[in-house]
Amino acid sequence: MAETQEQNKDEGPQQVMAHYRWKDTSVITRMMLERTPDGRYRCTLFARDDFPPESLAGIPEKLKIGGFDHVYADAHAGENVLVVNRLDDFRPLLNYLHEHDLTTGLPVVKNYDTQLAHQPGTLGQALSTIRGDTLKWSGRIGLAGHAAILADGLIKGDANMAWGALGALNPIILAVYGNGKAEIDFNSMMDKMCTYFRAQGIDIPNSAMDHDRQRGLLAGVNKLLSTYPVQIGHALGSIGAYNLIISGMREYNSGNRKAITRALAGATSLAGNGAIIFIPENKKAQEDEMSLGEQVSYGFTHAPQGAAFALRHPVQATGNIGEFIKDSPLRFNGLLNMSDNILWFVNAMGQFEMQRKHPVLNADTLPGKLKMVTPYLSMVTAISFAAATFLSTISSKNRDSAYLDENMFDPMFAAATKMLIHIPKEDREPTLLHMADFLAEQEELKDAGIDTDKVINEIRTRLQVMEQSPWFKLANDNRAATQQIARS
Repeated sequence: MAETQEQNKDEGPQQVMAHYRWKDTSVITRMMLERTPDGRYRCTLFARDDFPPESLAGIPEKLKIGGFDHVYADAHAGENVLVVNRLDDFRPLLNYLHEHDLTTGLPVVKNYDTQLAHQPGTLGQALSTIRGDTLKWSGRIGLAGHAAILADGLIKGDANMAWGALGALNPIILAVYGNGKAEIDFNSMMDKMCTYFRAQGIDIPNSAMDHDRQRGLLAGVNKLLSTYPVQIGHALGSIGAYNLIISGMREYNSGNRKAITRALAGATSLAGNGAIIFIPENKKAQEDEMSLGEQVSYGFTHAPQGAAFALRHPVQATGNIGEFIKDSPLRFNGLLNMSDNILWFVNAMGQFEMQRKHPVLNADTLPGKLKMVTPYLSMVTAISFAAATFLSTISSKNRDSAYLDENMFDPMFAAATKMLIHIPKEDREPTLLHMADFLAEQEELKDAGIDTDKVINEIRTRLQVMEQSPWFKLANDNRAATQQIARS
């Protein structure tokens, strides 16, 4: 029955790619392989029914020692399972299971006809990886433009232009963190919930999360950056924009009139960055209508019926420019930067014209050859920034491809269930209700449209199954003690 439910799971943001089945004598007899919207893999492991629970309980720790950090016990279709999540490649897991005698022999593999976006080695896989992660790709592409600015400034001996490359701090942060929504810190959420409960006089054990907590200063910086990557990135990027204004004005005063475009480009960047930093995004507008970014990226492979692939006109969308900006500050910044991009192209063409009118002296020497390259560097910047601007324009400060993953919050639901298992049965129901109210108020769950009823249903569904889970030691302490008494 459970397997039938798995096989029928052929719709949704992520899909089952394959089922692996090993000999019945194996510790792990089955594995369900899924590909998530961020391009990574999720493996759900099923153990042999008659295998001693006390032996299975150590497997999660073994996997973590083996380098698989995101491991948690959960329930799937009425069965206790172990989930290995957020894998860039699932093959090392298969090798690890075999090498540590957790599987026996070669598996029988049943592949499924998944959509193009989830088939390895295709253009669709690349689109699946980009889908929804437009801010990360905006940062990655934008780095090329900032590298060109740095090289241009160093060749010309323009310190302000070189300092303008500090604007690269923004795309670096975006390339790593995106909008910060893909990697939710469930540990901090669980800690916060336990603190809340203890303030109410309710003591619940916080042994729920299955991966280690980060500690220290670096963890604090990482937490800050992952919470506000867009705002911090654009604030740091403003330093580079300011220096570009100074550099452009200096070159303009020295005779290159088209260098004013560089100063104007820096000014528009400052204005757009200010909007992103200080104006909160209107979440109501996100709930009412699928964003352009989601339409374009999701439509690559899904093309939902009736979706309108168009950017709403400001007046039609909101009725006034202020609400339009609040609807998506990133979109507003992108529209400003479109003029910025034009200015970068004009700046590049101006440098070509200056070289035509005033040929570089000593063009056969290395310094001369380097100076001849500078117009091309400006063109690289223009093209890079144009592509990055487009991707940023269709992005959001609050939405991410992670929210297309219907199983994103499974680790949290499993952790909350594990907490409830460790308290007396008579206290579970009232604690569950308080727990659901608390979790449903967290911003991450609100962004994903998860309400109190959803939280209650997810945890209740797991509770009866996971109470007999063999995958974590604490849940089996009482059962192991009972078995020991029976044997004696």
